[in-house]
Amino acid sequence: MHAVEDKEGTLYIVSEHEEQYMDAQKIASVVKSKRFSRNGVYKKPMYTVIDTSAGRIDQTSGTSIREQLGELGVHTDSANKDVQGSIMKLNSLFKLGKLKVFDTCTQLITQLENVRWEKPRMVNGMMIPRESIVKKDDDLFDALRYLHSNGHIVTGK
Repeated sequence: MHAVEDKEGTLYIVSEHEEQYMDAQKIASVVKSKRFSRNGVYKKPMYTVIDTSAGRIDQTSGTSIREQLGELGVHTDSANKDVQGSIMKLNSLFKLGKLKVFDTCTQLITQLENVRWEKPRMVNGMMIPRESIVKKDDDLFDALRYLHSNGHIVTGK
């Protein structure tokens, strides 16, 4: 996902890319292709947030995807896995009009529309609400949560 923040602190999600089973070379290529031009000046995306699974050591290479990306010139930040807190922050941004998703980000829009909480469960005769979302088809939604919850996007400037 490529996001841009304006001077007023509004976050614009301008493009998306979702693909499974990519190696470090492919990921680096996609990240580097997200450069954008403003008045003929090319800039790199400021932040690349990666899922914690990219930190696992590959048995064949002896390194993680995250380490390989670093060697390819792509710095990554680990994901903040605080689901509830990050969802509350994103909800607040939407309500304040500080988060805009371009209509070309069709997969992210679909994922945002399909976020659902786990069903409540009965414990000792009491209904206990679940405090996590159903983890299915939510990779871009997770990326949006990680981007904001890691403190990269600062609103209200």
